[in-house]
Amino acid sequence: MNARFLRRLARAAAAGLLAAGAWAPAAGAGDGFYAGAALQARHSAVEYRKSFGVAPAAPRVSEDRARGTAGALAATLGYRVFLSDRWLLAGEIEGTLRPDDGVSGVLPGTGGGDLDVWPGAWRLDSRGGLGIAARLGYAPRGADALGPGRAFYLFAGLRRVEVDVAAEHRNARLGIRGGRTMSRRLAPWVAGVGVEFGCAEDRFDLRLGYSAWDAEFGFDGGLEGSRLGYAFESREWSVSLGYVAALGG
Repeated sequence: MNARFLRRLARAAAAGLLAAGAWAPAAGAGDGFYAGAALQARHSAVEYRKSFGVAPAAPRVSEDRARGTAGALAATLGYRVFLSDRWLLAGEIEGTLRPDDGVSGVLPGTGGGDLDVWPGAWRLDSRGGLGIAARLGYAPRGADALGPGRAFYLFAGLRRVEVDVAAEHRNARLGIRGGRTMSRRLAPWVAGVGVEFGCAEDRFDLRLGYSAWDAEFGFDGGLEGSRLGYAFESREWSVSLGYVAALGG
């Protein structure tokens, strides 16, 4: 699933939101279009694996792990409708701006001489873009302190991620020092839980999310029958607090 598919899906979702506003029955309090803005904190755990092998021997593999926390800004446009007096359904499009979202480390290498997985510093930057999500919510009785706009919900969707990687490699004995830069556009799933509280027309939104993606890059290793591989796994947890304003049906 690539970024082009996500863009097409986002356009279809936008058309669906507009169509929903056209054919939906008379909106009640809290129904209809809404817009929101949120501050997010994202914590990423990245595992980096580098391999080098010459067939038919098994490749040598070295691993490094690093964590990083960064802030982000998000803007949302959505449409929600109550399926009953308690259950609600919503679809939304989210744009995310990440001013600084890098995770870095130093690969130790394997110490295998000329055929070592050569060590070096690495850095991974992921930038947010466009995301779409569906939400299923429930407005419970007995939670009046949260206000008339209260609702607990689950959400799931897709989010575009642009990944830029810089990886160094060194071999002091051979006098080699260099690096590679790699890029990839991904569209991983994102899921989580949230709660809205306040008035039906304007309310606050607190949500927790989780997303994961993998990316692999392979190259000719420079020797006959050799292969150089880079693999990254990222697991991301996010918490956001935002303000939501109802726009009407």
